[in-house]
Amino acid sequence: MVRAAAVAMACMLSSAVQAQSPGYPIKPIRLIVPQPPGGTADTVGRVLAEFMGQDLGEQMIVDNRPGASSSIGMEAAARSAPDGYTLIVASSTGLVVNPLMMQVRFDPLKDFEPVGLVSEGTVLMVANPEFPAKDLRDVVALARKRPDEIAYATWGLASPAAVCMQMIVAATGIRMNQVPYKGGSPLVADMVAGHIKVGFADSTSAFGPIQSGKLKALASCAGPSEVIPGVPSFKDQGIDYDFLWRTFLLAPAGTPQPVLERLNQAFRQALARPEAAARLKDAGTNPMPTQPPMVDLKPIIERDTILLKKILGETNAKATSQ
Repeated sequence: MVRAAAVAMACMLSSAVQAQSPGYPIKPIRLIVPQPPGGTADTVGRVLAEFMGQDLGEQMIVDNRPGASSSIGMEAAARSAPDGYTLIVASSTGLVVNPLMMQVRFDPLKDFEPVGLVSEGTVLMVANPEFPAKDLRDVVALARKRPDEIAYATWGLASPAAVCMQMIVAATGIRMNQVPYKGGSPLVADMVAGHIKVGFADSTSAFGPIQSGKLKALASCAGPSEVIPGVPSFKDQGIDYDFLWRTFLLAPAGTPQPVLERLNQAFRQALARPEAAARLKDAGTNPMPTQPPMVDLKPIIERDTILLKKILGETNAKATSQ
């Protein structure tokens, strides 16, 4: 009886929203992913494209636009027509970190409309098995003995990985040299090959190499990882900072409200699908299906910006566009 009532309610919601946006969509929808193929953002985009496309009755085409720590893709989305046919998978990188650490040509609060909060997740500190550290404490001790000598990998100067390192710097004062890559997949490949020994990776890129012993996990930037249990968090290892990396589905500002409501309805139905939620969890994220119908983006960005300003201000961190 409960299941039947839920199905009936979903049908009523779908009919009501479609009535408000007659004819939409009538052509494929472009979904910008501001990261290269293979990482967490790409997986999120492809899951949303598949399951939302089924509900909308039109194809959603993933358009990977990497570069400048996701700013290239963010700018492309901000400048797109607000007609519901361009969306973007945007994370804390583009919405919070980049505007604090580099010059960007978009306003995260004014240039986008939220469709929904996709997920929350963490970043892992990982290392080649040859690197002489078993956890973050060992890395800190090694860096204190060898200041400015140890290189670490991130996927961009203003990426979540770079901010995770700034948390460590703020707490310990250590000095290491950042090597920015253009995505998590090439970073992990170089680390497995031994070209660089330690760094940060998203769970999707690091999961296979960690499971096979080609990499080892040293720490989780924000609480325990659901994908790789048992990895100690920053706070477990004396770093009194953490930060949840959020991923949103956004549309350009000015997109008509009926279109946003239709997209949100398809979005929520997609996240409610067990197979979609399972794939998002396998990508190292925590999908957020039980959320308000339309997420208010502004307070989330403002709260996260205050936290990161504190961290970055303590380390005088600054990036330039790559």
